[in-house]
Amino acid sequence: MNETRSIVATGFSKEDIKRLANLFAKELQYKPGKDNIREFVTEKLKGRIVYDNTKIKPDGGSIFVDQDKDPKFTIYLSDYTLEKRDTLIIAHELGHYFLHSKLGNVKLQANLSSYIDDAEIEANIFALNFLLPDDLLEKELSDKQNILSISDKYNIPLGNLLFRIDELKTKQNKKVKKDVFGTIK
Repeated sequence: MNETRSIVATGFSKEDIKRLANLFAKELQYKPGKDNIREFVTEKLKGRIVYDNTKIKPDGGSIFVDQDKDPKFTIYLSDYTLEKRDTLIIAHELGHYFLHSKLGNVKLQANLSSYIDDAEIEANIFALNFLLPDDLLEKELSDKQNILSISDKYNIPLGNLLFRIDELKTKQNKKVKKDVFGTIK
């Protein structure tokens, strides 16, 4: 296998990445809003999750992929982040695994950082759509669910959920209307 390399963006469109995230979830039988992503990574994908503040920034995460090792990938998380942030970081790192290491066939190390390049944007798109695909988000919104309930159900930070709702509504050319309690109207 090649040496560990910097991450190279796929150049896929946003819609293609969303489709891939949904395809991977479906093929690997990950059920958004029901499955625990930590168990999915460790039991289904046979990866490893390690809390180690020496390898990452206090609010970040990273992934190391090497098909010659067992397990073939390790996701590093900070002890200082909350569960919803960890869920998002894990899904983000899975985006690198699926998109940029080609399911573990390319050795790489990715560190979540404040510098955002195309590969990081791709991993973000993957993460948010892996955790909550458009069709499920549309269903939750049509059922008039409270956004805090949706955030809890899918274990997504509220700010990221609001971003997804605004993005979906913009795509549908609709204005998002919420009451003071965050219930979508």
